[in-house]
Amino acid sequence: MSTNWLLGGPYFEVSILTSNQESRECLVNSCIQKLQSLQNDVVLVESKLDIEEKISAFINYNSDNVDLNSWITVAGKRRARFFMAVLSDEIVLINFWFLGDEFSKQPITKKEQPKFKKFLEEALSVYDGFVGTLGWEEDCSCLFETDNPYPNKDYSIKNLKLNAMPTGIDVLLVKHKK
Repeated sequence: MSTNWLLGGPYFEVSILTSNQESRECLVNSCIQKLQSLQNDVVLVESKLDIEEKISAFINYNSDNVDLNSWITVAGKRRARFFMAVLSDEIVLINFWFLGDEFSKQPITKKEQPKFKKFLEEALSVYDGFVGTLGWEEDCSCLFETDNPYPNKDYSIKNLKLNAMPTGIDVLLVKHKK
Protein backbone atom coordinates (compact mmCIF):
# COMPACT_ATOMS: atom_id res chain seq x y z
CA MET A 1 0.00 0.00 0.00
CA SER A 2 1.09 3.54 -0.64
CA THR A 3 2.06 5.98 2.08
CA ASN A 4 0.52 9.39 2.64
CA TRP A 5 2.41 11.99 0.70
CA LEU A 6 1.54 14.91 2.95
CA LEU A 7 3.84 14.67 5.92
CA GLY A 8 4.21 17.09 8.76
CA GLY A 9 1.64 19.83 8.83
CA PRO A 10 -0.06 21.92 9.80
CA TYR A 11 -2.91 20.95 7.51
CA PHE A 12 -5.60 23.27 6.21
CA GLU A 13 -8.71 21.13 6.34
CA VAL A 14 -11.93 21.29 4.35
CA SER A 15 -14.30 19.02 6.25
CA ILE A 16 -17.95 17.95 6.07
CA LEU A 17 -20.32 15.69 7.94
CA THR A 18 -22.87 13.67 6.02
CA SER A 19 -25.39 10.97 6.91
CA ASN A 20 -24.33 7.34 7.02
CA GLN A 21 -27.25 5.65 5.28
CA GLU A 22 -25.59 3.13 2.96
CA SER A 23 -23.72 -0.14 3.22
CA ARG A 24 -19.97 0.31 3.55
CA GLU A 25 -19.45 -0.79 -0.05
CA CYS A 26 -22.02 1.67 -1.44
CA LEU A 27 -20.75 4.42 0.86
CA VAL A 28 -17.10 4.24 -0.19
CA ASN A 29 -17.86 3.83 -3.88
CA SER A 30 -20.33 6.72 -3.78
CA CYS A 31 -17.89 9.01 -1.95
CA ILE A 32 -15.08 8.33 -4.40
CA GLN A 33 -17.39 8.68 -7.40
CA LYS A 34 -18.64 12.04 -6.09
CA LEU A 35 -15.08 13.38 -6.24
CA GLN A 36 -15.53 13.55 -10.00
CA SER A 37 -18.69 15.66 -9.55
CA LEU A 38 -16.76 18.49 -7.92
CA GLN A 39 -16.04 21.54 -10.09
CA ASN A 40 -12.48 21.60 -8.78
CA ASP A 41 -10.25 19.10 -10.55
CA VAL A 42 -9.61 16.12 -8.26
CA VAL A 43 -7.16 13.43 -9.36
CA LEU A 44 -6.41 10.39 -7.22
CA VAL A 45 -2.73 9.57 -7.61
CA GLU A 46 -2.65 6.17 -5.97
CA SER A 47 -2.37 3.08 -8.12
CA LYS A 48 -5.60 1.29 -8.94
CA LEU A 49 -4.37 -1.65 -6.83
CA ASP A 50 -3.71 0.58 -3.78
CA ILE A 51 -7.14 2.18 -4.09
CA GLU A 52 -8.79 -1.24 -4.38
CA GLU A 53 -6.87 -2.52 -1.32
CA LYS A 54 -7.95 0.48 0.77
CA ILE A 55 -11.57 0.12 -0.35
CA SER A 56 -11.51 -3.61 0.39
CA ALA A 57 -10.07 -3.02 3.88
CA PHE A 58 -12.85 -0.51 4.55
CA ILE A 59 -15.65 -2.74 3.20
CA ASN A 60 -14.38 -5.74 5.20
CA TYR A 61 -14.19 -3.73 8.47
CA ASN A 62 -10.37 -3.94 8.61
CA SER A 63 -10.31 -0.13 8.51
CA ASP A 64 -12.81 2.57 9.47
CA ASN A 65 -11.42 5.06 6.98
CA VAL A 66 -10.16 5.51 3.45
CA ASP A 67 -7.20 7.86 2.98
CA LEU A 68 -6.10 8.65 -0.59
CA ASN A 69 -3.37 10.89 -1.99
CA SER A 70 -4.66 13.31 -4.60
CA TRP A 71 -4.13 16.49 -6.57
CA ILE A 72 -6.90 19.03 -6.03
CA THR A 73 -7.12 22.34 -7.83
CA VAL A 74 -8.16 25.01 -5.33
CA ALA A 75 -6.28 28.31 -5.70
CA GLY A 76 -3.80 26.36 -7.84
CA LYS A 77 -3.06 22.66 -8.21
CA ARG A 78 -2.18 21.29 -4.77
CA ARG A 79 -1.13 18.04 -3.21
CA ALA A 80 -3.93 16.91 -0.94
CA ARG A 81 -5.42 13.94 0.83
CA PHE A 82 -9.00 12.76 0.54
CA PHE A 83 -10.04 11.17 3.82
CA MET A 84 -13.35 9.48 4.58
CA ALA A 85 -14.22 7.96 7.96
CA VAL A 86 -17.23 6.44 9.64
CA LEU A 87 -17.71 8.39 12.88
CA SER A 88 -20.81 6.44 13.96
CA ASP A 89 -23.75 4.50 12.59
CA GLU A 90 -25.28 7.92 11.80
CA ILE A 91 -22.41 10.06 10.53
CA VAL A 92 -19.57 10.00 7.99
CA LEU A 93 -16.70 12.49 7.93
CA ILE A 94 -15.37 13.65 4.54
CA ASN A 95 -12.12 15.57 4.82
CA PHE A 96 -9.69 17.16 2.38
CA TRP A 97 -6.25 17.96 3.81
CA PHE A 98 -3.91 20.51 2.25
CA LEU A 99 -0.42 21.61 3.29
CA GLY A 100 -0.44 25.36 3.22
CA ASP A 101 1.30 27.09 6.11
CA GLU A 102 3.73 29.90 5.41
CA PHE A 103 6.65 27.45 5.23
CA SER A 104 5.14 25.22 2.54
CA LYS A 105 5.76 25.61 -1.19
CA GLN A 106 2.14 26.75 -1.68
CA PRO A 107 1.05 28.70 1.39
CA ILE A 108 -2.70 29.23 1.75
CA THR A 109 -3.16 32.94 2.27
CA LYS A 110 -6.15 34.79 3.73
CA LYS A 111 -6.77 36.08 0.21
CA GLU A 112 -7.09 32.49 -1.09
CA GLN A 113 -9.36 31.23 1.69
CA PRO A 114 -12.58 32.35 -0.07
CA LYS A 115 -11.72 29.86 -2.84
CA PHE A 116 -11.50 27.11 -0.22
CA LYS A 117 -14.83 28.27 1.24
CA LYS A 118 -16.36 27.93 -2.23
CA PHE A 119 -14.85 24.42 -2.46
CA LEU A 120 -16.38 23.64 0.96
CA GLU A 121 -19.80 24.90 -0.13
CA GLU A 122 -19.68 22.76 -3.25
CA ALA A 123 -18.50 19.65 -1.37
CA LEU A 124 -21.29 20.20 1.17
CA SER A 125 -23.77 20.14 -1.70
CA VAL A 126 -22.23 17.23 -3.66
CA TYR A 127 -21.94 15.03 -0.56
CA ASP A 128 -25.33 16.16 0.82
CA GLY A 129 -23.56 17.23 3.99
CA PHE A 130 -25.20 19.01 6.89
CA VAL A 131 -22.16 20.67 8.50
CA GLY A 132 -18.91 21.89 7.00
CA THR A 133 -15.78 23.51 8.39
CA LEU A 134 -12.55 25.15 7.22
CA GLY A 135 -9.64 25.33 9.57
CA TRP A 136 -6.07 24.60 10.50
CA GLU A 137 -5.52 21.18 12.08
CA GLU A 138 -9.24 20.76 12.87
CA ASP A 139 -12.09 18.98 11.16
CA CYS A 140 -15.79 18.51 11.89
CA SER A 141 -15.09 15.79 14.44
CA CYS A 142 -14.05 18.54 16.89
CA LEU A 143 -17.71 19.61 17.01
CA PHE A 144 -18.43 16.63 19.28
CA GLU A 145 -17.49 16.80 22.95
CA THR A 146 -15.86 13.41 23.29
CA ASP A 147 -12.41 11.96 23.72
CA ASN A 148 -13.49 8.58 22.35
CA PRO A 149 -12.03 7.44 19.06
CA TYR A 150 -14.42 6.81 16.21
CA PRO A 151 -16.50 4.96 15.32
CA ASN A 152 -18.47 5.58 18.49
CA LYS A 153 -22.06 6.43 19.42
CA ASP A 154 -20.75 9.71 20.92
CA TYR A 155 -20.52 10.98 17.32
CA SER A 156 -24.28 11.34 16.93
CA ILE A 157 -26.33 14.23 15.64
CA LYS A 158 -27.76 14.87 19.13
CA ASN A 159 -24.18 15.36 20.45
CA LEU A 160 -23.19 17.85 17.74
CA LYS A 161 -22.14 21.17 19.36
CA LEU A 162 -22.66 24.11 17.03
CA ASN A 163 -22.94 26.88 19.63
CA ALA A 164 -19.22 27.64 20.00
CA MET A 165 -16.53 27.90 17.34
CA PRO A 166 -13.68 25.55 18.32
CA THR A 167 -10.12 26.89 18.19
CA GLY A 168 -8.64 26.24 14.76
CA ILE A 169 -11.94 26.47 12.88
CA ASP A 170 -12.16 29.54 10.63
CA VAL A 171 -15.49 28.84 8.91
CA LEU A 172 -18.50 26.82 10.10
CA LEU A 173 -21.36 26.20 7.65
CA VAL A 174 -24.61 24.53 8.66
CA LYS A 175 -26.95 23.35 5.92
CA HIS A 176 -30.53 23.04 7.07
CA LYS A 177 -32.55 20.18 5.62
CA LYS A 178 -35.75 21.14 3.84
